[in-house]
Amino acid sequence: MTSENKQNWRCSVCRVKEQKAQEHILNTPKIAPSKLSEHCQDVEGNVTFRSKSKVGDKLICDPNEGITIEKEIVSNNVMINIADIIKKEVTAAMKSSITELVSQQLVDIKEYVSGFQDSLSFFNAKYEEMKKELEEKSNMIRKLQVDNEKLTGAVTDLSNRLNTAEQYLRECNVEINNIPEHKSEILSTTLLRLAKTVECTLHDDDIMKITRVAKLDKENKKPRTFIAKLRSPRLRDNLLAAITKFNRGHPNDKLSSKHLGYAAPHGPIFVSIA
Repeated sequence: MTSENKQNWRCSVCRVKEQKAQEHILNTPKIAPSKLSEHCQDVEGNVTFRSKSKVGDKLICDPNEGITIEKEIVSNNVMINIADIIKKEVTAAMKSSITELVSQQLVDIKEYVSGFQDSLSFFNAKYEEMKKELEEKSNMIRKLQVDNEKLTGAVTDLSNRLNTAEQYLRECNVEINNIPEHKSEILSTTLLRLAKTVECTLHDDDIMKITRVAKLDKENKKPRTFIAKLRSPRLRDNLLAAITKFNRGHPNDKLSSKHLGYAAPHGPIFVSIA
């Protein structure tokens, strides 16, 4: 490389520095020619020399290397700018997507919570209604239980009174079974004849009421029972005692329809408390 070429040749970095220096010179006040000549002496000494490489007798810093470095620097800067732009766009898109998704989810959650609150309010109202009805029913049941206890006590008392009254009404009654029936029969006369047979003093005015009762089984061929109400329990007891005495005195010929004058067939007559 000749001395002239060395003076004229500049690497890419040196050219950039030289351009900046020229711009600086243009922007600064003018320097006197004497100082400028001194400053520009020995231009050849301003050239940067680098060590040579013996690889193919070529210099490491060839003219194309600066262009390649500049391209790489520009390419790296462009890539960095593109990466920043992509990053910003992706971040903005992600923020927008996330915001939209979260907003939609919040709307759905709000609707779900609102529906849940409505359902809860409905069930709460139904629960309060059922609770109120249950309290009313419980009060009614308690009242009915009290009334039932009172009514049960009243029924028991009335039943006891009725039994007592029936016993009082029946205390003068006698029940006579197996006496033959006739259409023209007079039951009071039949009872007086029976009392006379067993030697019991009984008058017509001692018989307060006498009648036959209906059969429980209409197919039964036995004669209907008749019940007589006497004037007093003493007359009833005297009649029953006389019949018992008669049957004991005649073990082989106990009281029967024969003793009352009925035709055969004869059957035993039973007298008891009604």
